[in-house]
Amino acid sequence: MKQGLQATPPDLRSTRRSKVFLPIAVETVVGPHRAHLLDISQSGARMHVDAAIACGEALMLHWGAIDIACQVCWRRELFCGVRFDEQLSGEKVDALVTAKNDA
Repeated sequence: MKQGLQATPPDLRSTRRSKVFLPIAVETVVGPHRAHLLDISQSGARMHVDAAIACGEALMLHWGAIDIACQVCWRRELFCGVRFDEQLSGEKVDALVTAKNDA
C-alpha cells in the first residue's frame, strides 16, 4: 500500500440497516429532546438530534409504545450513532421502518 493511503475500515455492523425518517423522542440525563431516526437495524441506529449528546452517553429512545435503551457510539455535528443495549427483534425493526408510511 502506498504511503499516505489508508485501507477502508471494515463495516462493523452485523445486521442490515434500513433507511427511515421517523420523528422520535430521545431522553437524556438532562431531559427529553426531539430527534429523527435516519436508519435502523437490530443492533443500532443513526439519528439527527440537536441536543448536546456525548459519546458514551446512555439514552432512551421513545416512539409510541416502543422504548429502546441505547448508548451513543459516535457523534458528528447534529448526527449520532447509537448501539442498542439489547438487540431488537425483526418485528420491532419492521414496525419502525413501516411507521413512516403510516403517518
